[in-house]
Amino acid sequence: MSTYWDQTTCNIVNNTGFALSVASVPNLDHGEYGTFPSSVPANSTASPAFVAQSLNASEIGPQGGLSYGLPDGTQLNIAFDQEFAVVQVSHFNAALAGARASSYGVSLDCSWETWHGQGARWTVKLTLSSDPGNTAAECHYTR
Repeated sequence: MSTYWDQTTCNIVNNTGFALSVASVPNLDHGEYGTFPSSVPANSTASPAFVAQSLNASEIGPQGGLSYGLPDGTQLNIAFDQEFAVVQVSHFNAALAGARASSYGVSLDCSWETWHGQGARWTVKLTLSSDPGNTAAECHYTR
């Protein structure tokens, strides 16, 4: 049985009317993908779009970034850093880039819970809409 102390699950709601394609998935700085990032069809939800997790029995949380793209050249850049140590702040950031980025809005809804008194399970719902709004969003928690 594998023990993954920390896990970040990202669900993406794509309300843009366009397919959201995986653009770039570099290796994680720490951890591995339990569910590799997937594209999200137009007007649908990917649950999960990806799951990043610590290595088996590792006391370092997942950390890294990836990018998605829309057909008009807009990029959705995601970066996350889930800290393992107590009193450290974990971050999840989403930012739009490109000439048409201001045509969209991005928002995050995040929650976390402890897992067996050790690691944390962080769930992020990222919503991308065709309504102009925030072009960047961040959520964080302190363990």
